[in-house]
Amino acid sequence: MAAIQIRRVRSAVEDSFAWVSLWYGPEARKFDALHLACEKTAGDGIYMERYGQAVACYDGVKRVLVKGDRLEFQFNARGKKALRLSTNLRLVAPKHLVGWKKACRVLQEMAGYPSASVLTVA
Repeated sequence: MAAIQIRRVRSAVEDSFAWVSLWYGPEARKFDALHLACEKTAGDGIYMERYGQAVACYDGVKRVLVKGDRLEFQFNARGKKALRLSTNLRLVAPKHLVGWKKACRVLQEMAGYPSASVLTVA
C-alpha cells in the first residue's frame, strides 16, 4: 500500500462528538477528502465521508491506526463500497503540517469513545 501525502488537516472536539477532516493527494493542487466523525457516547461506529453525504457510511472501517506521522485505514466491504474506494489507505503527514498535532490529540480522544473501538493511536 503506497503512502499518500496529507495536504491539509482540520479537527475539533464538539459537545457530543469529535471530527477530523483530511485532504490528501499525490499532487499539491488536486486533493481528495476524507472526513471522520465519532460520537462521544455509544453510536454506530465511526462516520466517514468523502465528497459529501452521498459518499459516506457508518462503521465502514475494520481498523484505523495512527502512528507517528501516518494514518492507516483498513476498510471493510461496506466502507469500500460506500466510500468508492478500491483499496485501503495509508496517509502520511509531512513535517510541520499545520493542524497535524491537534488532529492526533483529537484522534487520541476519539480512540477512547465507545463508538471508535477500531481506532488505535500508537
